[in-house]
Formats: sequence, C-alpha cells, structure tokens
Amino acid sequence: MKKQENVERIAAAGSCLLMLIAFYAVFTTVLATHTLTIQLLMQVGVLIMVGAAVWIMLTHPELDRSEIFLWLILVLGILMRVGYMLYTPAYVRGHDLGKCSLDSNGHVAYILHLLQGELPPNNSYQFYHPPLFHALSAIAMACYRALSGFSDPGQLLEAAKTVSCAASIVTLFYARNLCRQLRLSDEATLIAVSLAAFLPNHYLLAGRVNNDSLAVMFMTAILYYTLRWYKRQEWGALVKLALCFGLGMMTKISVGVFALVTGCVMILVLYRRLREKNGLPIIRQFVVFGLIAFPLGLWYPIRNLILFQQPFNYVLRISEESEVYCGGYSLWERFGLIKNFEIYDHPFEDYNVWSYLLKGSLFGEFSFNMGKVIPGLLILINLLLILLSLAAMALVLIRHRTAQWTVLICFWLVLMGSYINFNIQYPFGCTMDFRYVVPTALIGAVFLAKWWEEIPQNRKCLFRKGVVGLTGLYAIFSLVLCCNLTW
Repeated sequence: MKKQENVERIAAAGSCLLMLIAFYAVFTTVLATHTLTIQLLMQVGVLIMVGAAVWIMLTHPELDRSEIFLWLILVLGILMRVGYMLYTPAYVRGHDLGKCSLDSNGHVAYILHLLQGELPPNNSYQFYHPPLFHALSAIAMACYRALSGFSDPGQLLEAAKTVSCAASIVTLFYARNLCRQLRLSDEATLIAVSLAAFLPNHYLLAGRVNNDSLAVMFMTAILYYTLRWYKRQEWGALVKLALCFGLGMMTKISVGVFALVTGCVMILVLYRRLREKNGLPIIRQFVVFGLIAFPLGLWYPIRNLILFQQPFNYVLRISEESEVYCGGYSLWERFGLIKNFEIYDHPFEDYNVWSYLLKGSLFGEFSFNMGKVIPGLLILINLLLILLSLAAMALVLIRHRTAQWTVLICFWLVLMGSYINFNIQYPFGCTMDFRYVVPTALIGAVFLAKWWEEIPQNRKCLFRKGVVGLTGLYAIFSLVLCCNLTW
C-alpha cells in the first residue's frame, strides 16, 4: 500500500508538471485562440485513453482490472480539468475578478499588487481575503513573464489559472486517498472516485482565477488527515493537518469551519489518552499543531483587524438594493420544495436554495449554449445520485456507528449548517452557489459507495447495477459537456 501511495504522489506531481508544460505550449502559440482545436485534442485524448485501457485488459488479463479502471478515471478527470483550463479564458465564467488594473479591487488587482511585491492597501471588495492563492498566482505570472517575455497583464493573468488547475488535480488524488482511508473495496472506490473525477463543477473550479479551488483542496485534505490522525496519532499526519488548516485559512478564512469537527476529534483522543494516563504525547502534538496552524491561518485576519478593524468572521456585505437580493422571499420559499425547473441557475432571479444547489453543483451560476438534452439528463442523474447519497448517509450510520463514518457525517453537517446559516444571514443569489460546499459532493459519494459495497451481489442486484449505470452515464455526459462548451 505504501508503494501505491508513493506512485500516486508521483502521478499527482507529474500531472501538475505536464499541466504547466501544456499551458506554456498553448498560450505561447496560436493554439491559445483555437478553442475547437483544444476540444478536439481532448476528445482524441479520451478515446486514446479508453482504447489503451481496453487493450491493456485484453492483452494482460492477469492485471487487476479495478486498478486499470481507477487509473483511467484519474487520467480522464485530469484531462478534463486541464483541457477546460486551457480553452477557457480567465475572464470567462469567473467570479469577482474586477478590472485588470491596480485601480480595481477584485481578485485580479489583488494579484497585481502582490506581483509588485505589496499587499493590498485596504480591505475593500475582494481585498479582505487572505493572500495565499493570490500570492501563488503572482508567482505563476512572474514565472510566465520570465519564460515568455510577455508583459501585458491580461496575457499574464492566464497563468493564474494554473494554480486553480493544480489544486483541482491534487483534490482528485485526495479523494482517492480518502477512499483508501475508509477501506472501501476496489469496486466501491471506482464509484466514489468517478463521481469526484467527473463532477463538472470541478472543471469550472480548475479554470477559475479565484481562491475557491485551492480552498476546496485544503478542505478535502483536512477530511483525509483528520481521519488518518484519529486512527493513528502519527506526527506526520498531525503536521500535515496543521499545514492544511493554516494554509487553508490563508487561502479562505471559511476553511476554518472544519476546525469544529477536527477540534472535537482531538479533544476526544486527548480524553481517551488521559484516561489511559498517557496524555502527554498528545498534548505535545497539540502544541506543535497550534504553533503551525495559528500563525499561518490568523496572521492576515489579525493584520486586517489592526489596520481596518475587520472582524475575523467578516464577509463582504452586498447592498439589499442589489438585483441579486432575495431576502424578500419567505424562508419556506427559499428553503422549501423546489419549484424552479429551469436548466441553469440565474443569480438575479432564483431564490430557492435546493434548486440552486442541484443545478449549481453541475454548472455553477452559468448557462451553456449546447441545447438542453445533455444538461437536462445530467441534472436528472445528479438528482438521483444526491437522493441516493442522502439515504446512504442514514443507512451507513445505522449499520456502522464507527468513529470514521461519524466524523465524516459531522464534516458534512457542519459545512451544510454553515451554508444554510450563511444564506439566512446573507440572502443573495450568489450566496447560494455550490462553490461554498463542494466537499459535500465527495462525502456523499463515499457514503453512496459504502452502501453499494454492502449490498450482496446475489440480492437486490438491480440497485447495484443501477448505481453503476448512473455513474457511467454521469461520466459520459460530463465528458461530452466539458469537451463542447463555448463562450
């Protein structure tokens, strides 16, 4: 197993390196403006990868088919992330970018300030965010400038997408690690990893210039390292968990919401060790955890508190006069049954949270010019998978009251509870976006995979085949969608 983990680490690092090479090859040539050519290459790549997997299975029947399918899923998931990032300009399907100028105060201006070696001069608009994503983006832009000779900020900005794309790739490998930590069977792992690899929203995150993708990566890593540390209180897992919290909160302060669960897990372990009269080693780990996580995660909020009197839980407040304000609708209309059956979300018109999440988990807040058949089928499949995963959460917890599954559902509850409270406190269309709760999709996927795994093959096979069929269709439609988007 250790050897397999090392191979996957090398694969993740190699994928990020190949992504950077592909970015440079595309954006320093005419391919940068040839969207259809890149999409055609993606389609050819999909066919080659599928064909290679089939050939390997036919010519080497002794090899583990589950392992071949797993690597095929990982490769296709990476291909889609990289391809979408390459053919989608930075200003397409973005959030809060602002003008490409220091005079603005969106994410782009934030990066440009750091590119000049300075922090933002105030905390207006997007400047209130911690700086890790923007600093990494500035480094990527500086490297791109040095290698390409380009100086136009608009051209250099495209390099910032590589940070989000790399984070999305790493997130996929953490999803696989989470399945291993939960000891899912090989077949169940294929289901969970497929749902993570082919979720279209991950492609949108991979091509976006803001801190969402990096925050999702750290939150997914926190899920994994919390469970790993709980099972075996090793220093390596503890330090990595502390780094994930510290760097995660240096990316987006909302990552800290997971501390509610991880903190309870740590207190529980300490309580057990104290009863065994062996609490000192855990106390030492807590001290090291605090020395790593707190300075990294809190230095920027403290800076803003001192300079601008910005509260630690500060969120930019939009005017109630804005067109995205939906506070005029009742809580029942906003949190009750879904009534809007439009294909895509509309931030200026929609108000029902569950409808927004259902569609936003696939397409974000955007509409695509590709007809309604494939998007409509994806929404239907997505709805069925969500309902099955919710049922799986209840059934798995009834049958497995183990700490790992309980901790995992607590992460889901904390994230969803925070999201619901956020939407009550800030009733705006953009507040309902799925990008604030992306890890819930992975949690639901592993619960569904666990439920599927426990149904005997000789009983209720229709359910097992149905889940596999839904997952397969989900993957196919997602691939078709990603390879044909226009802007």
